[in-house]
Amino acid sequence: MTAPSFDQAVEQYQAGDRAGAKGTADALLKLNENDGAALNLLSILEQDRREWSAAENFSKRALKAEPGNPIYL
Repeated sequence: MTAPSFDQAVEQYQAGDRAGAKGTADALLKLNENDGAALNLLSILEQDRREWSAAENFSKRALKAEPGNPIYL
């Protein structure tokens, strides 16, 4: 079994496979609960679903994980 990667999650997202992207991002968080990129992707996925509260939660966690990263602002 291949370890999940953020690039894989992004490719899934760009291909329209939202469920696959979510699954990969979730797997990344199991490896590192403070993975800012995975948290940010989950925020984007929740925004796509108009789940604003969940999106905000993931965004806050991404900012906390990587406070200096301007992408998450």
